Order: sequence, then structure tokens, then C-alpha cells
Amino acid sequence: MNALIPQEDNPLYAMSERERRQATVLIVDSEVAVRNSLRQALVSLGFDDITDAADSDTALEKMNERQFSHMIFEAKNTSSSAQDFLSHALEKSAALVAVASSYEPTADDVFGLLISGARGYVVKPFTSGALDEVLVWATKGDPVSDAILHTRNRNEALASLVLESLDRLASVMKQAGKFQTARFEVPKR
Repeated sequence: MNALIPQEDNPLYAMSERERRQATVLIVDSEVAVRNSLRQALVSLGFDDITDAADSDTALEKMNERQFSHMIFEAKNTSSSAQDFLSHALEKSAALVAVASSYEPTADDVFGLLISGARGYVVKPFTSGALDEVLVWATKGDPVSDAILHTRNRNEALASLVLESLDRLASVMKQAGKFQTARFEVPKR
């Protein structure tokens, strides 16, 4: 359905240990502490091949040298806009799974990057669990529908996503009364 809401109940929305080891991740962030934190979280999640860059220019140079399957990038306008950087990165690798990150994103920031080709967004500071959910969903999940991405009222679209998530929670809670396996899903939802 979308890149922001993971669906743990669907086995397609999981990454195997092998998929994680085979992934090549490029971290692009101006803060050394954030790059290190992302690296540690990714290693704890089973990702082995991790490269980092302090800015978009360095990241694009690294992308000229090798292919990356995933990129977690700072959604911050520096020497070029975040959308321009994403566009250039996707030109180099159309299959790149790009996930933006920032401290206080606005709905317009998130939607703008999703329209430009980002597959997810993680808010700093992040937990390993949140990072894992976003990466798995961005990798395995369906892209956000064009109807939501190109809506005239972004707040309405965001509210629709939240309501859809609440609807899924209500369904799992109803099933939890009958099935033990559903009880394990309630905290995740």
C-alpha cells in the first residue's frame, strides 16, 4: 500500500538474513554521529556492506565507483536540494531503494521526496526497530499510490494513511480475541 506503513502480517514484508547480507547500503549524512549511529543500527539488523558519505557530491562519486542497493540519505538542502540529489542518485541506479531521513520533516518534505522516488522516510532520532521497519517496507512494500502522492490536500492524504493504519489495528485486535497468533501482532500495530 505505501512506504510509510509496514505490514508485519504479510510474509512478503520481511527481509531474510541472506537478503540483508547481500544488500549494499550507502549512508549520506552530514553528521558523523548520525552516520555512526546508522551504521551500528544497520549492523545490528544484519546488514554487512555499509559505506558512508558526508555530502551528496561525495555520495554521487561513490555511486560512480560501485552500485548500491539501498541508500539512507539526509533530506537536507545543501549544495543541491534533497530532491535534486535523489533524482541524480536514481539516474545512476533506477533500482536504488532510497530512504530519506531528517529530524522534523513536514508533510510537504515527505511527500515531495516520495514523489521524487524515495521509498520511505525515517525520522531522527530513530530506533533500530523503526529503521528496520522502514527499510523492509521500502524494499518489499508496494509504492505509495499515485492518487495519494498527487493529491491536492496532503493533510487529507496523510489522515487517510493514519486511518488505514488504525483500521488494520482494529482488525488485528478483533482477531486477537479468537487467535493466539493475532495477539502477538497487537503490539506491533
